[in-house]
Amino acid sequence: MQKREKFDNIVIETTGLANPGPVATALWTDEELEAGVCLDAIVTVVDAKHIRRQLQARPESGTVNEAQQQIAYADVVILNKVDLVTQEEADEIEEEVKAINSTVSITRTIRSRVDINAVLNRGTYRGGRARGGARQWADGLTRNCSGDGGQQMPCEGHADCGDVHSQQVTTVSVTASQAVDKEKVKTWLDTLLWENDNLWDIFRMKGILNVQGSDRQHFMQAVHEMYELTEGDEWRSSDTRISKVVIIGLQLSHSQLQASFADCVAT
Repeated sequence: MQKREKFDNIVIETTGLANPGPVATALWTDEELEAGVCLDAIVTVVDAKHIRRQLQARPESGTVNEAQQQIAYADVVILNKVDLVTQEEADEIEEEVKAINSTVSITRTIRSRVDINAVLNRGTYRGGRARGGARQWADGLTRNCSGDGGQQMPCEGHADCGDVHSQQVTTVSVTASQAVDKEKVKTWLDTLLWENDNLWDIFRMKGILNVQGSDRQHFMQAVHEMYELTEGDEWRSSDTRISKVVIIGLQLSHSQLQASFADCVAT
């Protein structure tokens, strides 16, 4: 940091078996602290030739499959070695990646050649103000796992979007059609991330909230055991003010998570 003027970005490459969660939380700093560096994005390189075998590997008892875990934490997935698989296989792999993490951005590559803008300056952890603006960030959440009638549904095709707890890492989406109470949301997050008695293991959460008494969108992000709630743009008159939260984790039950989120509705 004493030579800060000589570089633009820092890329930390962890070991192949690393858990990205603790690394991310150590670097995810509050903007108000004006730290010299801030967490930008988590990038995971996926080997298209071998990923299916890696995803199916049975972890030791009480642990999580490392490949699933690293995809769950990712903001960007570089799907490498696509020249070694067919187009159909590459499409199927993308579906499997999205089944784990529905919010991730996927870029296909050969020999890891990639446009640098695909992995740097993503702005993922700037309170929903990712590159392209908060509106696009929110629209991206809306497109994920959306159901009919403005209600968020379990993700179609995912391993566990019903009531059965799955040993696979999956994405579940919950909604509230009425305005939520901000303090109740904080209590809900505290319970999910810190006090859930190992009912489920949550890696990532992203959400857009319609907070009671506010005309602005509120964005929620959580990584590992840390979370942040920030204020964004004003709601447009054409917007449907529905709170939507995407949860990525292990042993998730859609019905239980939806019921608990419903308790955040303001009275």
